[in-house]
Amino acid sequence: LVTLSPALPHQPHSLYGEFEAFFLERTEALYCAEGWDFISTRTIAEYMEHVETRLLNEKRVSAAYLHESSVEKVTAAVAKGFLQPHLGSLYDVLHVFLVADSRLDLGRMYRLLELVPSGLKPMQLAFRAYVEKLGEEALAKHTEVIADQGQDFKSSDIRDFAQTVIGLHQHYACMIEECFGGNSGFTLTLETACRKILGSSTQAPEMLAKYAHLLLEADSKAHSDSDNVEDSLVNLNNILKYLDDKDVFQGFYAKFLGRRLIAGSSVSIDAEETMIIHLKISCGLEFTAKLQRMFMDQALCATLNEQFHASLPDSLPVDFSALILTTGSWPLSNSPMSFMLPEDLAQCVNEFQHFYNSKHNGRRLNWLHQLSR
Repeated sequence: LVTLSPALPHQPHSLYGEFEAFFLERTEALYCAEGWDFISTRTIAEYMEHVETRLLNEKRVSAAYLHESSVEKVTAAVAKGFLQPHLGSLYDVLHVFLVADSRLDLGRMYRLLELVPSGLKPMQLAFRAYVEKLGEEALAKHTEVIADQGQDFKSSDIRDFAQTVIGLHQHYACMIEECFGGNSGFTLTLETACRKILGSSTQAPEMLAKYAHLLLEADSKAHSDSDNVEDSLVNLNNILKYLDDKDVFQGFYAKFLGRRLIAGSSVSIDAEETMIIHLKISCGLEFTAKLQRMFMDQALCATLNEQFHASLPDSLPVDFSALILTTGSWPLSNSPMSFMLPEDLAQCVNEFQHFYNSKHNGRRLNWLHQLSR
């Protein structure tokens, strides 16, 4: 019947359709009976391995003896006969495979359920529920420890909090690639789970901002524990995109960034700018606009200080430079403190004030001496 119409090799004889329908029906019934016999005495893991072997064998035989249009239909019939009656048993054991991190079994389950119409949906939902529960329980433990400390967070607790979420995301993103072929449905469920995990902790925005501060501050031990600051920043930004309270994170991040820039305590300006680039990608252009203005102020100050020193007829009594920070761009209080300057420093301030007024008519400087160093 397959070769009855040699002139039309891709269109089998009409009689072949009748044969095919009967063959597919008997194939499904045959493997359904075999499945019930096999699963009654074996584990689900053994059953899946048996089914996968039989599917490969049937596909090879079909390709050799049936018309090419029948191969996928036979595969579907075999899968339906083996899997449809036992889907509940497969879904029930999924949690065991996830807990054991049994990637061989998880990959095999994915490949088999992919053959069943809508077979992956319950698997994706179970995967999401498992990751959410795991992450929420882990963060809850860290939150309890942090709550006991009030606002006096230990660097180790900040790092553990952030790396718990980062590690969870990396682990299951790797599982999706290795076991589920990078399936977009599983990727989406992981993103949803990470968003829910971060949303379960009101402290997440502050803790992640403080973790970024630890990575970017020069005298912090956090970046010495990492092989590469750049890699750590990339990993952090991979989870920041799942943070719903980005505005809260931005408030804390801007405060710490301002502190580093004013104190000159950044691990490097390159690392700071790299972080801004990553934030632009993960959080959006509007998110980083104010942060970038802080860097612009610093660049303009360097030029302004060069011009100031060049305008002086004599050298100043002390080493002096001024940071001119735009009001509204820096998360600082504009209220100056009562501060009695030493005579030499007061002379420098007066000289700079006169120089600045000559260049910018109508602008007013509020001196924040408490931030000087």
